[in-house]
Amino acid sequence: MKRGSSLVNLPLLLAFLLLIVWIPRVQAQETHPTTPHLASTQLLLNLDQPTCMARAKTAVTAAGLITHIPVETAQGGSNARLFALITCLPAQKQTLIVVSVAGSPGSKSETVRTCNFLDEFMRTGKAPDGVLTVISNQHITLANSVFTVDEEVDIQWDNVPGQGDWITIVPAGSPDDTWGNWWYTDGNNTGTKRAGKLKPGNYEVRVYFDWPNGGFIVKSRLTFSVVTERATADTTTGANDKKLTTLVKTTFSPTEDIEVEWDGLPGAKGDWVTVVPAGSPDDTWGNWWFTAGKTTGSYNIGRLEPGKYEIRAYFNWPDGGYAVQSRVPFTVQ
Repeated sequence: MKRGSSLVNLPLLLAFLLLIVWIPRVQAQETHPTTPHLASTQLLLNLDQPTCMARAKTAVTAAGLITHIPVETAQGGSNARLFALITCLPAQKQTLIVVSVAGSPGSKSETVRTCNFLDEFMRTGKAPDGVLTVISNQHITLANSVFTVDEEVDIQWDNVPGQGDWITIVPAGSPDDTWGNWWYTDGNNTGTKRAGKLKPGNYEVRVYFDWPNGGFIVKSRLTFSVVTERATADTTTGANDKKLTTLVKTTFSPTEDIEVEWDGLPGAKGDWVTVVPAGSPDDTWGNWWFTAGKTTGSYNIGRLEPGKYEIRAYFNWPDGGYAVQSRVPFTVQ
């Protein structure tokens, strides 16, 4: 297996035709559009094209992207900020893989990390640990969606327009005219601030423009949590410390149906549970269901493709937002 040093016209043409269609849609959502970010790699695998196409679909899902119906030689996926395309072209007894990712303005870190994640997944057939832990939105990037009380929280901003712009960290759900730990960006469009260690709780990073003219109009917000220690799976049940959701084991095969049980939920009609690829932002949902006000119950999510996943429980939508109340990791292999 080896990487190529020059890009091939055909896959790139296909990739960038789709990227050209997608990028203007993203730019239209930007308050201050700038040049979109692009990242691309290529590699040659000793696998046939159908195998590579199947791996590409799994890679896109593992990256937390919404899978698009594949064309003959490519598999695509996207979220609100990114579009990714994995092109698989037969090359004698091998397959040429071209990974292309386009990110909206302000998502440079996420674009590069997603490209690296997909490249590694295509080469090895499994998700690399730690590559996709970054979460971001239009202006803010965090290294994770959950931190412990012993971890420093670094806030990275990008695509912020100019003087008077400021950023703050507040408890999630606080009024928009609330500020906690805050700082001016000093006219820097891009930068990083160490917010330090925080007490346990759910928080939100908020970006404001042009104080005082911009007032308390939040231009960008990103939620995260701080916990005493990370929830870990029970080796027998697969349940985490809160034991709100339970699995019979932590590893399943792709041919097994997976039954999720919940117990101890508050009983609000808006309580819900979802299954997502491990490392996805907390505002991501995959196969999901409301618990219909039941404090105890079960749900069969069926069979899943190989990968690392996480079951997450949320309380009382929409009031509870995307504050994860319980998470249980498991693997399909």
